[in-house]
Amino acid sequence: MCYLFLTGTPIDPFHFVWVAFYSSLFVCLSFRSIWLKVLVCGINLLTVSGFTFIALMGGTDIILAVIWNALVPFLPNPWY
Repeated sequence: MCYLFLTGTPIDPFHFVWVAFYSSLFVCLSFRSIWLKVLVCGINLLTVSGFTFIALMGGTDIILAVIWNALVPFLPNPWY
């Protein structure tokens, strides 16, 4: 990922939204500490919300695109 950024290759953060969703799901299923679950899920929520807020300049359909990319990243996105 750092290599792509340093070489100037455009990085679209919406291709990585699924990582935030499934990592939160993994943390909730594997860890017992409620505070760790809240912390990791909160950080993921803030990150995805930040990406979504920045992308809202393109229209409100991006909210549906973010949800689609988070849940089923392997299917073509009809909104993006």
